[in-house]
Amino acid sequence: MENLIRCYEALTFPVLSKFRIAERYSRKRFILESEWTFGSPKEEASLRNSRQHFVDENLEAMNSKVSMNAAGIRRICHSPSGAKKAVVREISKAGNSKASHFLEIWSERDGRQDVVFDLTARNLHGPIYDDDRFGGIFFSDDEKHLFYISERRRDEGTSFFSDTDASKAKDAEKKGDADPLAKKGKGSLYIQSWGEQLDDKKESVLVVANIELSTIDVIPEDAFGDKSLCPAEFVVAGPNNLVGVVYDPKPFKLGAQFCINRRNRVYVMSLKFLTDGRIDKDALRVDFIESLNDFAVRNLRLSPDKKHLCFIASKLGGTHYKTSSMYLMNLETKELRTVIPETKRMDEQTKFAGLCGESFVPKRCFARDGDNLCAIFTSMYLHCTHIYAVDLEGSSFGRIRRLTDCSSTPAGHGSWIVHDVDFDTGLLLASWKDSLTPAELYAGYFPSTSSNVDWKRIYSREDRRPALIRDAEIHRLYPIEIPNDSDVSVPGLNALLLLPGGSKTDDFSVPLVCMLHGGPHSNDLDSYSVFAGVLLSLGFAVLRVNYRGSLGCGEDYVQALLGRIGTLDVGDCHHTVLHVLEKYKLLDPKRISLMGGSHGGFLVSHLAGQYPDFYKCVVACNPVTNLPAMLAVTDIPDWVYVESGLEYKQDKGPLSADSYARMMAMSPFAHIDKIRCPVLLQIGDNDLRVPPSQGYSMYYALKARGVEVELRHYADNHALGKADVIHGFCISSLLWIIDHVPK
Repeated sequence: MENLIRCYEALTFPVLSKFRIAERYSRKRFILESEWTFGSPKEEASLRNSRQHFVDENLEAMNSKVSMNAAGIRRICHSPSGAKKAVVREISKAGNSKASHFLEIWSERDGRQDVVFDLTARNLHGPIYDDDRFGGIFFSDDEKHLFYISERRRDEGTSFFSDTDASKAKDAEKKGDADPLAKKGKGSLYIQSWGEQLDDKKESVLVVANIELSTIDVIPEDAFGDKSLCPAEFVVAGPNNLVGVVYDPKPFKLGAQFCINRRNRVYVMSLKFLTDGRIDKDALRVDFIESLNDFAVRNLRLSPDKKHLCFIASKLGGTHYKTSSMYLMNLETKELRTVIPETKRMDEQTKFAGLCGESFVPKRCFARDGDNLCAIFTSMYLHCTHIYAVDLEGSSFGRIRRLTDCSSTPAGHGSWIVHDVDFDTGLLLASWKDSLTPAELYAGYFPSTSSNVDWKRIYSREDRRPALIRDAEIHRLYPIEIPNDSDVSVPGLNALLLLPGGSKTDDFSVPLVCMLHGGPHSNDLDSYSVFAGVLLSLGFAVLRVNYRGSLGCGEDYVQALLGRIGTLDVGDCHHTVLHVLEKYKLLDPKRISLMGGSHGGFLVSHLAGQYPDFYKCVVACNPVTNLPAMLAVTDIPDWVYVESGLEYKQDKGPLSADSYARMMAMSPFAHIDKIRCPVLLQIGDNDLRVPPSQGYSMYYALKARGVEVELRHYADNHALGKADVIHGFCISSLLWIIDHVPK
């Protein structure tokens, strides 16, 4: 075990969370800033630090320096001119179970703190949202106001029998506090959240802070017409308007995390209501863009001339992740143009498979190619992510180019992300990593004459590849022939095979771990994994399969799986295992184990039951095991219907006998009697997505059948990603595989 822990610690590195252009101090000299998160195996909380990189006009890194984590910073927003920044800070005080929240306005030029808002003391709203989907924080164009999204204030309810008299109610009214009489009996009132990993987000409000007057106002609840609507992502569109989305919680909320198909509405709010620094309710006007009501809109990006809004939109309902479209809207005429339509099948020439899943678009995403305005974004292709540019003007409108195909970089492989774009100079900031290399930082200038970007490495670890896996190999497998017995012939089956260094050929000596992704409409990327790295260092090979239904191959590949879970995806995974055993004779067919989480846990449970003598052990993390039993307690009941090939409606009645039988036949529990290999279940007791009961019921069923089974549970959610959870979860999973694979 000590050797295992040493390997794990040696292969655990900081994870890049941000990379931005902090300052341009001459025409082409920059200060770049990267932020890293490190979940130390020996500490319970994640640590953060930032690094400044000084680069010259040739993008040569002159030097860099590290600054340690500033305590409690939840979010930072920089003003349009760069003269100010807003800092959202959370401070926990000893002996106080509740943290205090502050909003700070800093001068970037002299490092002076200009204004501090004690949000907890003011008690006008709840915590500020620190994500980009439901949250947002922007300065006004004149930098006199700051807009942000927060949780609505909710006063703690009191007992029906609490001692409250009328005089206290009058005092509360004078202070602007909630009427204590109205709070009676409200402590037990249920207010639904947006589900898994968003359980602190229930009812949001849009807030405006006046920096000069040090005042804070919450936009009235009825500003959007319907008090139940939840304001979310927005942008300040010039001096006069704010453009954003509101989510509709009616009739009830469906889980929103990892779900880009949830209904929202796009609005334009006039900022003329800000008179003398305060809100003039009579001047408050909100207009909805009705033409977008049939889409789920995200990634709002305002063009440099502030006349157009570029955004990504997905069809409502259906799969949670899918292939989306990009649109450009004229803010004055509301004319809508389709920039990138939904992509049915990937294009192997351009290496573009559509706007897959989240498809990262940085907040500063615009660049010029001659006279044409372009948007820069990241999307998936097979098992990689690439950086692309799309033209937004001229005769080449909608033309897409891949910017990560330069021979001077490892561009043909691995995973790229664009983080920031400087419109004036065309500077692009990006990161790259692959299965054996932690994140590295790159910069390059957007071309005006060719499609290539001459990427320069700004920062990487000294040895780039960790010593323990330096000699390991990555085999990128595509195309893998689709099984002949399949009635769904859509190209794209691909996989990654990682082989340990020093492996001999044709000696059947290397054990194999098949790691399967969840979703199912997700993707296993050529991206660094501590878990896979440790397995490689211990002499295991690792296989990661992008079965039909995965992202990165076009929408037809996604849709192919609907109504076929438990057969098509399971078949693709087993077929790929057989494929690598046939092609790589060093792999031992008698020492194959399985690991997967969520839908990946569904798959490994199926494989253990459908091929009981083939796989030697299983690690299943928060697995889906019983589809109909999941319906009443998951935050995504629509997922169960859609993946089963059935229509979902929120007012749907009880499950019919036929639907129940269909779902049960697709569930791993249909094969529970055939599972014989040892099973480790890793369960988050606070999981709102795949209820813990799914794992516990499998544990009891296997126990009753005499199968070796162990269950570990954690005070965590579906991701099992807390700093004090993930390391123990990984080590116990590795030990299970090591102990149960034949020697």
